[in-house]
Formats: sequence, structure tokens, C-alpha cells
Amino acid sequence: MERKIGELGELFEKTHYQRQVKPKTSSTPICRQDLDPAFSPKSQVTDYLPQLTILSATLLTSFLFQTTSSAALLAGIQAFHPIKAQVGTNLCLQANSNAWGTAITLATCNPSNLYQLFAPLQDGNTASTIYRLQNGGSQYCLQLTEEPADGQILTQGECTLTDGTGRPVSNAQFNTSPLRLPNIAVLQSHIHFKDSGYCIDAGDWRNVVIRKCNGGLQQKWTIGF
Repeated sequence: MERKIGELGELFEKTHYQRQVKPKTSSTPICRQDLDPAFSPKSQVTDYLPQLTILSATLLTSFLFQTTSSAALLAGIQAFHPIKAQVGTNLCLQANSNAWGTAITLATCNPSNLYQLFAPLQDGNTASTIYRLQNGGSQYCLQLTEEPADGQILTQGECTLTDGTGRPVSNAQFNTSPLRLPNIAVLQSHIHFKDSGYCIDAGDWRNVVIRKCNGGLQQKWTIGF
């Protein structure tokens, strides 16, 4: 009898030892409960709740930050609008092709015509009144091709330097001081990064030209609306 009990004890110890150190080798996935009978999935979830809460809060904060950043980025993109003359009847600036140096003219306003739509690109800080005006059809900006003079034709050209730096071209800069856009304002050439004293003028109501700034209606434009 004693020998039988001893054999049973050895068998129990051997079986128990193998259960603790030798995992199952079948193709059935091993659950932690197979190796540790004391394991409780419910208690483990409870233990990790603080970490899960922190992780969820972190992910939510990250999502909100990215969404807010995206919204801010989109808000910073300038919309395209007509540049409407304060003289004449419903006349807007228009680029007539995709070619560099094309003359800018006045035409009956047509909001569906991309060549009549311009985006004000603000240079400097948010308080700046210096802008480049990029056309929606050609992607060029309004520009002066030479030193300003009375009667010079307004054309279109590069918005930035062609050296890859992305720096603005001063020929394409205009000062709307003292007003920031959107507004009804004059557009004074800022060629050589300084005020020139010459403004965009409605001319003969067809060909848009540069003339000495005089503050008259011929030189006032509705921009950014």
C-alpha cells in the first residue's frame, strides 16, 4: 500500500511539473489560462484600464490636434476671387492666356472664368499690406515687366524666383496700404521691394496700365471678395 501511494505521489509530481513547464504542442493556440490556472482575463483588463484610458486620451488629443492643424492650414489658403474695377459697369481684371507676359485687360465680370479669378498671396506677417495676385487660370501673378512708367501695360509673370528658393518676385508685389485684403483698395507697385508711387489703373477701361498713384476711382479695386 505504501509503495502504491509513493508511486501515485511521484506520478502526480511528474505530471504537475510537466504541466507547469511544458506547454501544449498541438496546433490549438495556447491560452494563458493553459499555463497559469490563476490567470483571470477580467482582472487583467481591470489592471490595464488606467493605461488604456491614458492611451485613448492621447490618441484623441492627437486626432483633435491634427484636425485643428488641418483646419488652420485650410483656413490659411487664399481663395480665388475677381478683382473688380470701381469704374465702368461690372468690369474685372482678366488674363487672356497661359503665356508669360500676356497683357491684363478688363472684361465683363464672369465668376466662372478662371482667368478672372485671383488669389491674394500675402508677403510678410499677417499685418502686411504687400501682396502678389495669382491668377486661377494661368497660375501667373500680375506683374510689371520693367521700371514703372505712365501708360505701361500690366502683364502676368512668375510669382516666385526661378532659382527654386520660393522667394517672391518684387515685380509681382503690390501694396494695398493702408488697408489689408479683402477690401476696396489701390494696388501700388512694390517693385525692388519698395513703394514705387505707381498704381494699377483701369486705363481706357480695356487695357489695364500703370500710372502715378492719384487715389482716384480708376485706381481702386474690389479685391478678395
